[in-house]
Amino acid sequence: REVVVGVHVDEAGCEREAFAGPVFQEFARRLHADTRMRPDFGDADGELRRAETYFRSVVDAEPTFTEAAVHLGRVLGLRGQHAEAARVLSAANDDGGDTHVTYYAALFLGAELEALQRPADAKAAYERAALTVPTARLPHLALAHLARQSGERVDTVDRLRRALAPLSDDPADEPWFVYRRSH
Repeated sequence: REVVVGVHVDEAGCEREAFAGPVFQEFARRLHADTRMRPDFGDADGELRRAETYFRSVVDAEPTFTEAAVHLGRVLGLRGQHAEAARVLSAANDDGGDTHVTYYAALFLGAELEALQRPADAKAAYERAALTVPTARLPHLALAHLARQSGERVDTVDRLRRALAPLSDDPADEPWFVYRRSH
């Protein structure tokens, strides 16, 4: 029963995380002009707070539910709580379970470490994401950004080539494309 409740709460958190995204927020903004229709979700910050509450309850009840921890870390980062997000994502990143979850943990951890002005650690996280899913393009784009910031022109060009290489239609090649459906 706890797992069923945890999964339900995790799905509710994923829904709220999605509602905070630009697609839903733009939809809501356009609907506000029409007083007859109101979306069943709030502004991005409110939805992120709700998602955080759901994910925290899952992680508190089931600390080994790595996917919920990754979503919690992502939401914390989107809310600007970078140090806490990095702590949560570091723990999830060490799990080594599902390939996509490990990829998301490493990718999001890299972004949080960048926000915390720790480029060497961010680079290591992005490299782990690239090793976890060798066909993924986003880690190389992030690594190109870091290389450019540090003035490493050759590495920047190499990483951009990898990031912009043709991608197949298989969502497994770039897990970011299915992140919203990952739960």
